Amino acid sequence: MADGLPCARSTRWTGLGLAIGLALTLGALTFYHSLHAFLAEAGGAKVLNSVVDGPIVGTALGYHLTGFALAQLLVHVLFGFLLYALAFGTQLAWPTVEPSRRKLVVGWFAVCTWWVICANARFFPHTAVGQQFRDIVHHEVLGFSVFTGFTVVLGALLALLTIRVLQRSRGQRRRNVQRFAVAASVVVATSAAVAHSPWKHAAAATNPSQPHVIIIGIDSFRSDRSATDGSAALTPNLERFMNEATTFSDAMTPLARTYPSWVSLLTGRHPHTTGAVINLIPTSRLTLGKTLPDLLRDAGYQAIYSIDEVRFSNIDTSYGFDKQITPPMGGADFALGPLNDLPLSNLLVNTWIGRVLFPFTHANRAAVLTYDPDAFVRRINREVDFGQPTFFTTHLTLPHWPYIWADAPPVPENAATRLRQQHAAALTRVDRQFGDILQVLAKKGALQNAIVIVLSDHGESLDERRDSILPTSALEDAKIARAGLGHGTSVFVPCQYRTLLAIRSFGNTPLTHLQPENITSPVSLEDIAPTLQEALSLKGAERFDGVSLLPLLTKQPGAAERLAQRFRFTETEFNPAPLTTGALAPSASAIRAAAVHYQVDPKTGRLTMRPERLARVIAMREYAIIHGNRLLAAIPSSDRRGFRYVLADMRGGIPSFPQSPPACVDNSEVTEMWARLHQRFPALTHSGSSDYPSCATSSQ
Repeated sequence: MADGLPCARSTRWTGLGLAIGLALTLGALTFYHSLHAFLAEAGGAKVLNSVVDGPIVGTALGYHLTGFALAQLLVHVLFGFLLYALAFGTQLAWPTVEPSRRKLVVGWFAVCTWWVICANARFFPHTAVGQQFRDIVHHEVLGFSVFTGFTVVLGALLALLTIRVLQRSRGQRRRNVQRFAVAASVVVATSAAVAHSPWKHAAAATNPSQPHVIIIGIDSFRSDRSATDGSAALTPNLERFMNEATTFSDAMTPLARTYPSWVSLLTGRHPHTTGAVINLIPTSRLTLGKTLPDLLRDAGYQAIYSIDEVRFSNIDTSYGFDKQITPPMGGADFALGPLNDLPLSNLLVNTWIGRVLFPFTHANRAAVLTYDPDAFVRRINREVDFGQPTFFTTHLTLPHWPYIWADAPPVPENAATRLRQQHAAALTRVDRQFGDILQVLAKKGALQNAIVIVLSDHGESLDERRDSILPTSALEDAKIARAGLGHGTSVFVPCQYRTLLAIRSFGNTPLTHLQPENITSPVSLEDIAPTLQEALSLKGAERFDGVSLLPLLTKQPGAAERLAQRFRFTETEFNPAPLTTGALAPSASAIRAAAVHYQVDPKTGRLTMRPERLARVIAMREYAIIHGNRLLAAIPSSDRRGFRYVLADMRGGIPSFPQSPPACVDNSEVTEMWARLHQRFPALTHSGSSDYPSCATSSQ
């Protein structure tokens, strides 16, 4: 026989074909299982349908989906080659073995597939296949888990196989041994590469005369965390930072969603000034002006933006940044996050191989089942350098719903405490991620001379009854909808739009004088850009809606008093009715109601709000103005044709329901609040509402 083997050349190719066929069958079956699990979820089919609604062939979305299919095909074909190589090596090591090569292929397929399934369940227990086997792989026998024991046995078997092959490296079999040795070397090298992704350190800081400016955002983090659920104890790294920083206990965002908050931060302007009034707004509707990255770049800075989730916040280099470190943006992100859940690819997705083959799921928080927070930290370490003055921003979205990630703790069975426990676990994990990023910055020398701002884009409501400033009786009497869960759902739940904000100076910066203290003055995320512009003497005649906090930070006389008189605004975002019911997951009807408002650009693959839907969405919001402890809110009437008004105390109590326009209100403070509210939000004056009675009508 050829090469001294008992198998003919035709048998060799048959065995290889069988190995590849089995590997592809594994891929097809696990993909079907994952797809079925996704479609069985509430609204899963609607999400998929809305993303692929429209032409696919020849579009950016089509290319992304094709690339995903080819990557999966490649991974499983290579798995087939590995199976064949193991069968070939077995015959090489034990030439008198009775089973044919095809039987050995089947045997190795069973062994390796079982290990892949066990490894997937061990490292990704929340995935569709992982959920089925996670209890088995964690079961302990003689102090060892099933996965650990099986891995040790398999490793010993592979080591024995390699030794046997090397022992038979004489005579006529040398060529076959060399073939196997080459194949084994490739497998070992690949495994090592997968296990230890390259850790390429970017250039270290050069300690420039201009300080680095670093902003670290944490998603869905309540500013009152220590006073509510004890989560301060869950975030030791953050607490250490804040204990050495100047903090603001009354900071807020004008709109409690990630994208509008960050645009306000980067521009110093209100969402209704820039047009960033909703997630995924078409860029043609934006008027950003010069952004903070633009101002810093004009001063010689490089500007870098990084975030680990971009489904609804599509900030990129067009906002003034030189570089973005983000997952790819577009409709494929919505589809491939849940669909790229195959055990074989899951084991690769957080490695450098996964970065190449599966860019839509690598280090992507939106792919919740396989997201590894460390993968995103590695991206930052690898891709960020501080060789020149740098404006570096990053946003960590781990505490955002659904509060799970690759190795998150098991989901509690008790529905009443489930969200609270999951969110607490997410806070602990993001705190570790935050600490790791600080270590990366320190190792690169970036903290030798830097202004570091830590903030949250918005808060989070986990118990609307406790969090609302309105008592339940007032909600029922006024027929006001419950706040629901999350953020951006109610102006009567301050913990949704109040944010974390802390500033700390490292080295010799214009803010070196800052001392650890807590400031209670009312501030906004809109204030960050004007504060940095004044502190760093950045050139630019930009008109901000926010105000510089530098006079407050430098203890200028009267600064605190002036801020105490400011008026701040907030509003809710797009919330279809089913999303505000407090359900643990959106219903199919909620997904359907939301999906019709979006479209996929065939050229870029980006998902955007349909322009014709925007006016209706804006008219469905709640709007509010805050002055001191008073809040005046406009909420849509039950027929959606106008607005009703609520005047409430931020500290709680029974609200009142003013029915008159400003000229009819006796209280001068409320009169000004009413006028400013309508000036800030044109939707209130253009609603055509009949809920604006004249003075004569209201006095009757």
